[in-house]
Amino acid sequence: MPCKRARWMSLAVVAVSCLLAPRATATPMIAIAPISPEGAAGLETIAYQFQVSTEIDVTALGYWDYFGDGLNVSHQVGLWTAAGALLDSVTVPAGTAAPLEGSYRWVDLAAPLTLSPGVDYRVGAYGGSDLYPRVNHPSGYTADPIFSFPEYPVYRYTGGFAFPSQLISSKLYLYPAGNFKYVPEPGTGLLLAAGALGLVARRRARARPR
Repeated sequence: MPCKRARWMSLAVVAVSCLLAPRATATPMIAIAPISPEGAAGLETIAYQFQVSTEIDVTALGYWDYFGDGLNVSHQVGLWTAAGALLDSVTVPAGTAAPLEGSYRWVDLAAPLTLSPGVDYRVGAYGGSDLYPRVNHPSGYTADPIFSFPEYPVYRYTGGFAFPSQLISSKLYLYPAGNFKYVPEPGTGLLLAAGALGLVARRRARARPR
């Protein structure tokens, strides 16, 4: 009996550990080295398209701050499906109020947004008088291998903050003025916890006298 009780306790510890384990730190989708900017972003929304190979949770959206000394104006940043559905958006305020990390100023989403494999997404930002980056595609930036980009990844909308539907017919550059932070979806840990707790429950049920 003591051995069985010890096994149950071990399984319970595994389950609780899976549930209480801290989630991975949120990571920017794209990282770019210090570069010369393209110029003022202008009154348009510019975006790039991508897919993910595994589920992720988006936790924040951000806009590029070239000098790191604050933005001249506020910027709307959004995440859409390629079909045009706006999934979430934020406004990154002017100045230095939004925290700076990796050359971007970030605003957290109200709740994590899950992205799934097999879906085309676009992340984009509405410009203004601030500068925006132009990097070589695909050699001018780094991104986790879970992200993939089409041959022609850049889209725009001229005239405001709206779904960037117009394809830019250049496959040489990416314009990552907008960016997002993400963490892996925690499904694996939850499944392990659920399995371990289920096994504990079944063994306890079998051990009860009838």
